[in-house]
Amino acid sequence: MTVAMSYSFRMDLSVLSSEEDMPLPACEYGPRRPQDSDYCHCVEDYFEIFVRIYDEHFSRQYGF
Repeated sequence: MTVAMSYSFRMDLSVLSSEEDMPLPACEYGPRRPQDSDYCHCVEDYFEIFVRIYDEHFSRQYGF
C-alpha cells in the first residue's frame, strides 16, 4: 500500500528586504600593491646584509 503525501510550502515574502533596506555595497576593490608595503621595503633594503651575516649569527640556532 502506497500513501501519497503532499507538502505545501508557503513563503512569507514580506520578510524579504527591498532594495531600499539593503546596505550600500562596500567600496570598490583596489588591487593590493605589496611592493609598496613597509615590509617589502625593509626586505629589499636589508636582504643582502641578512644573507651575508646569516651563517655567522643564525645558522647554529636555525640551520641551513
